[in-house]
Amino acid sequence: MNGLSAYCTSNKNFYYNEQECLEALIESLGRKANNNSGPINIYRCDLCDGFHLTSKGDPHPMLSDQKVLDRINKVRQAFDWEKKWGRF
Repeated sequence: MNGLSAYCTSNKNFYYNEQECLEALIESLGRKANNNSGPINIYRCDLCDGFHLTSKGDPHPMLSDQKVLDRINKVRQAFDWEKKWGRF
């Protein structure tokens, strides 16, 4: 666990490392209905030393990478099919 707590006093979702948080960002962007709200970046928390998603600031640089944008679209398509078939 590298000395990290599995909980943050901010009550935000906690991610142990940057990669895990980036994956959550991609998943979140793929699941939201529009591109005008929700998380766009990540940050290291001073309270828990873990990572959190944020809707503030500039979009994460990886969001300009075409491969990442393709992954987000695939998540969005899968989520749309899950909604269509009543799984969410």
